[in-house]
Amino acid sequence: MNKSRGWLIAFAVVSLVAIFLFYEFGFFDVSLAPRRNVPSVPVQPSCIVPPAYPKLIMQSAVICPGNYNYGIGIGASNVSVKCLAATFTGEN
Repeated sequence: MNKSRGWLIAFAVVSLVAIFLFYEFGFFDVSLAPRRNVPSVPVQPSCIVPPAYPKLIMQSAVICPGNYNYGIGIGASNVSVKCLAATFTGEN
């Protein structure tokens, strides 16, 4: 068997193994649903852009990351507000 035929057979075997692995692990899936056999990634909670004071936050929320050049106000009891790397430079 000559050298070029050996390379051709090796290339064909590696290609078939690669196609099988891609198919098996779902890399050809077009769906946005979680893939099988892939470790799950924690999902970021949905976040809000806070309203500028004098408008008030009236329910629990997660504030999106960013720089906000205004203050915020809370207008209810038992409200939990979490900031995801948000920076506020307002005066209120």
